Amino acid sequence: MIKNSEKIFKDFEHGLTPSWQAGGVVHHLRGVGDAAGKIAVALGVNPDFSKKIGLLHDIKLPQQADAGRSHALLGFDYFKKYDYRLAKVVARHMTPIDLDFWRMHENHIFKNVLFSRTADYERIYNMIRNNDITDLDLIQHVADFVVVSEEKGYRFSTMEARRDEMLARGRDPYDAGLKLVLKEKLDTRIRKRGGGGVYEVLGISK
Repeated sequence: MIKNSEKIFKDFEHGLTPSWQAGGVVHHLRGVGDAAGKIAVALGVNPDFSKKIGLLHDIKLPQQADAGRSHALLGFDYFKKYDYRLAKVVARHMTPIDLDFWRMHENHIFKNVLFSRTADYERIYNMIRNNDITDLDLIQHVADFVVVSEEKGYRFSTMEARRDEMLARGRDPYDAGLKLVLKEKLDTRIRKRGGGGVYEVLGISK
């Protein structure tokens, strides 16, 4: 169990180059951590643990280019010595599929070859729709998506609107489509507990 997550985060923050500091990665990680904690409360999941994952999920991003590997799997290799459950969620925050599949196809996914073809997107879309996804995976994906959307200043308030905006611009909507499947799964689980869904939890107007 990671007990010193704040120290790990502070060491990461202090080690950032000026360009990475200016890029907003610290703000992003804190934002995802806060959103993940709020969703976890609504879902009945440990909010401290969920917030911790959100805070740490991208800390290997600055090493990605030099390592030639996905920061998600770099994060897994780093965190597995502390907490294997946290490490698996970090590994899967880019695509919530089987970890062995991820490793096997890392070269394709990392270079955006696998995700650049509609047929492959649909294959992974169906894997996500048909397979059970853990609460922690759902929380991190949806929290990350919402925070990134806010940071990039998209002119919409929901994932559905992002998908429609991408379609209107002639861009590939499949990433938004994949996230929508995850949001729908998360909404269902929150509503079973009497909540109103992700947007209500995070105060997002529809």
